[in-house]
Amino acid sequence: MKRKWLSRKPSPKQVRKLQDWHVVCISKKDDQMDEKGFTYCELCGKVETQGIGFVWGHHKDRKRNNNTKGNCELDHWVCHQNMYHGGTSYNPFI
Repeated sequence: MKRKWLSRKPSPKQVRKLQDWHVVCISKKDDQMDEKGFTYCELCGKVETQGIGFVWGHHKDRKRNNNTKGNCELDHWVCHQNMYHGGTSYNPFI
């Protein structure tokens, strides 16, 4: 039996929210580039290209409806998991 939630497409409203969040994240990365000349993780401070991985926007307040630049924090996935979700993700670069 096929599960419905696995085959669901996002609603048009959710697609718009994701597109808005994408614009906010790109804008925040552009601001970092203009300010320092590179993008970096706001939690560990390492530059995006130092082998740890890409930085991407995460909601500071965990509310996905709050798609503002002030609520966007650029983090590595591992740093984000360890800080906000009590993760024990191992990353040898940190």
